[in-house]
Amino acid sequence: MEPARTGHGRAPSIAAGQALSDRSVPDARFETYRREFGDKFEAIELEDANAAPAALPPHSVLTIHMREDGPTKAAEQRVIACCVVEIVDRRSKPGIAGK
Repeated sequence: MEPARTGHGRAPSIAAGQALSDRSVPDARFETYRREFGDKFEAIELEDANAAPAALPPHSVLTIHMREDGPTKAAEQRVIACCVVEIVDRRSKPGIAGK
């Protein structure tokens, strides 16, 4: 999956996903991310119907609630791709540890 690009031509620095009914991730969390990170933040919000069947209500795209296909798998891949882009970008800059 190719990372989406921002208006600056690079992928957002932060991507996060949640099930819309997830009570442990209040709307205020994503509102804070949007306010603090602006166009560097990408919110991925999923309908409960997209979650895998489980004893607990849907929680996050990076937990057992993911299906192996469809929107939750795409969200998982998007979050991971965003992390990879950020890591590669940071490692390519002089003075960053691990280069």
